[in-house]
Amino acid sequence: MPRVNVDGRSMEYTEYGLHTGPVPLILLAEASEWWKPLAKLMPWDYFVADLTWTGDPDQVAHDTLDFARAMKMPWLHVAGYGAGARAALLAAAAAPDRVRSLSLIAPAEGVASVERALPWQRLAGLATPTLILEPEGASDMIKAVDDRLLESLPNSQPHLVLDWQLPMNADLARRVAATMVTHMVNAYRGTSPTGVTVLRTDAESAR
Repeated sequence: MPRVNVDGRSMEYTEYGLHTGPVPLILLAEASEWWKPLAKLMPWDYFVADLTWTGDPDQVAHDTLDFARAMKMPWLHVAGYGAGARAALLAAAAAPDRVRSLSLIAPAEGVASVERALPWQRLAGLATPTLILEPEGASDMIKAVDDRLLESLPNSQPHLVLDWQLPMNADLARRVAATMVTHMVNAYRGTSPTGVTVLRTDAESAR
């Protein structure tokens, strides 16, 4: 597993795809293998990194921005699941000029209340393009937090993930990946920086 030195601290991550890809995508989840089925499908012009979880969402948000700085990424896309989605939001709130888009899956997973789910005051008016993916059959808590996020973030949009299951099977991973890629391409105002962004085929992703 590769590491990068950040201010004298060694940070561990899993890398998918080509290191030279010009489109940086950071994946955040507490479980290290959570993104694997989806990450392997990402386009060849994406540099996809899954950071090793190091603490609470605030710490992981700082880690994400430190990692991007150490890797000389002037901007990045961030996707998160559960606590990882909360960390992604906090990273965008801390550096809205650097986080180009967000894809959030079930950001209220594991929280106790809507009010305590997120630091709402810190997120008020955050204009980062944000895709909120709500699993089919999500709990009332997840739905309530998703609704509040849609109200709080002026540039957010919802997407219902049908046939949700964990771990993700190949079909679900493909559909979620395609939705995320469309959202990220739209964050470039309709065009990829290279013009070649396309989801990998099953044969290519198996390499």
